[in-house]
Amino acid sequence: MGAPKQSGHWTGFRAVLCSIDFSDQARLALRYAEVVVLWAKASLTVTYANDPPLIAAAAAALHDRQLAKRSAAELQAFAEDTVAPDSRRSFGSAPTSRSETPPKRQISSWSGRTA
Repeated sequence: MGAPKQSGHWTGFRAVLCSIDFSDQARLALRYAEVVVLWAKASLTVTYANDPPLIAAAAAALHDRQLAKRSAAELQAFAEDTVAPDSRRSFGSAPTSRSETPPKRQISSWSGRTA
């Protein structure tokens, strides 16, 4: 078997989607995404998908009805704290998106694929 034929010249990433869970590993992944975005001159979107039953259970256990609403502000703060100020000037503030649908379905939707 020979090498597969190339169908065209790959021009690099146009957009990077970084889904986070607020962990240290997610912070590291976002920093890597930042490097790729700067290198490729691409756009960056930072996402967090809430699992509705899990969020409802956590809100009930913590007696915190505002838990889901606060996650949007926490997502924005996480992105701003992680991405370097010089990078934000280069590609703008990373848009953030929060969803309350099953994570697999929402991430697939954000990436343009069907779940």
